[in-house]
Amino acid sequence: RNKSAAALFTSDYALYWYDYKSGYDTVFAQFVGNESRERHIALCRGAAETFGKDWGAIITWKYNQAPYLESGDELYNDLALAYNSGAKYGIVFTYPHITAYGTLTDEHFSALQRFWNTLKTNPDSLGKTQSEVAYIVPADYGFGFRSAEDTIWGQFPSDELSAKICSDTVALTGRYGAKLNILYDGPETASKLSSYSTVYYYNQTVT
Repeated sequence: RNKSAAALFTSDYALYWYDYKSGYDTVFAQFVGNESRERHIALCRGAAETFGKDWGAIITWKYNQAPYLESGDELYNDLALAYNSGAKYGIVFTYPHITAYGTLTDEHFSALQRFWNTLKTNPDSLGKTQSEVAYIVPADYGFGFRSAEDTIWGQFPSDELSAKICSDTVALTGRYGAKLNILYDGPETASKLSSYSTVYYYNQTVT
């Protein structure tokens, strides 16, 4: 695309790598329901750092009925985790017409105020976690990562690699937390691997 055009932003739940490859400047990782935040950080930040782009997190609904959003404390912790892990943006998804403030309640506004005040007065208290470990999956393997049975490219059923990659991801996020990045094999990745202290590949024993 025209590099002088306005910056492009989007949100996704797994295929962040390909959003950046298609020209987006910033992608927002979706912190949704009880999905692993560390996995989404690994996928989104891994792609952003590889392509030299910004990333952020968007906190979406936890429930399909009231109260819809997570608690105020959970919201604060999610924003803190995203910031701690290097996110440039933190967004809370709401929806109009449910109440005067969509799905946001007083406890959410209090959490947002508390987070903002912490950023302004004592940001160091939120800590900083940098990527140190890389997990390399096959090039062009558009797996959804939500379960071993998740689709590939949203169209094709899981294959013989899906269960292992899913299991590896669970093990590595459990072991390293937000220090993990998930990358796709290829020339862009090869040039970045020297910056990681530990590198795992999908075709080696991880667990």
